[in-house]
Amino acid sequence: MNCPKCGKENREGANFCQACGQPLQPYQGPGYTGPGYYYPPYQGYPYNYPPQFVEQKDVVIALLLALMLPGAGHMYAGEVKKGILILASFFIIGILAALAWFAMYWPPTGSGNPLAGAALIMFAIIISLAIWIYQVYDAYQTAQRYNDRHGVKRYT
Repeated sequence: MNCPKCGKENREGANFCQACGQPLQPYQGPGYTGPGYYYPPYQGYPYNYPPQFVEQKDVVIALLLALMLPGAGHMYAGEVKKGILILASFFIIGILAALAWFAMYWPPTGSGNPLAGAALIMFAIIISLAIWIYQVYDAYQTAQRYNDRHGVKRYT
C-alpha cells in the first residue's frame, strides 16, 4: 500500500505511513469488519471523530431560570463564567446596599446621614434592576446562540 502523501511503500493493512505519518486507508479486503474504534489523532491532524449529539437548550427554560436567579439562565445555556459574574455582581451590589442601610443608622446617637444612605440604596436598586433586566434578555439570546452555534434544530 503506497502513501498518498509521500509515496512510500507500507505494509498491507497499515493504518499510518511509517515515513510521514499520513493516515492510510485501512485494509478492506474479505472479512473486514472495520476497526471498531477511532484512531487517536497525532500532531498536525485534526480529530476525525463523528459529531456527538448536542442537546437543544430550551430558550424558555433559560428565560425562567434567569427570572428566578440572576445568572442561572447563562449557566444553563453554556456560559458558566458569565452566569457566575452576573450572580457575583448581584451579591456585591446587595452587600453594598446593606452597608449603606447600616450607615444610615450608625452611630446610634443619630448623627448618621440618612439622605446619603437612602440615595445609595436607591442607586443600588436601580443598578440591580437594570442588570436583572439585561441578564434575562441576554439569557434568552444566549440559549438561541447556543442552538445556532451547535446546529441544533428546533423540535416541531
